Amino acid sequence: MAFQKLQFLEIRDNWSPGPGKQPVFHGSTPALQCYVSNGHSSIASFDPGNVRYLQVKETPDLSLYPRLHSLISLSVSYLGKIAQQLRQDPTTCPRLAFIICTRVYKEDEEDERWEQPRADMLRERAEITGNHIRLLGWNAENDPEFRKYFMSSKIYIPVCGR
Repeated sequence: MAFQKLQFLEIRDNWSPGPGKQPVFHGSTPALQCYVSNGHSSIASFDPGNVRYLQVKETPDLSLYPRLHSLISLSVSYLGKIAQQLRQDPTTCPRLAFIICTRVYKEDEEDERWEQPRADMLRERAEITGNHIRLLGWNAENDPEFRKYFMSSKIYIPVCGR
């Protein structure tokens, strides 16, 4: 089925299809810009090429999202996997500007699991591509750069529903 004008898809369910099962949503979505799910990315089948804002429970294959601007990760444990993908291929997600980890709270931001991948990835990525990625915690909406981009955007939604 084709959804030519669909720009925003949000699926709030922890359901994940088993092997050989169809995803909850399946369709052609050439205009899709925002995909949000608190489940796994496999619960939907769509065209990832135009997605600019992505929020999924697990670490996605970033090579599928060439126009990705903001990635919302629900756990600090995924930062290493995200950093590894970005290091392996510097051309992955060339427009990526924000990675937001909604489970990093103010008191956790000094945690080594947050700081080390953050420092390494930011430095290496900037050296290779010239583009900087900002890593933000649960209060991303308070960041002036994030607000500048998303508050005027049609795809803006609160990051973690606070």
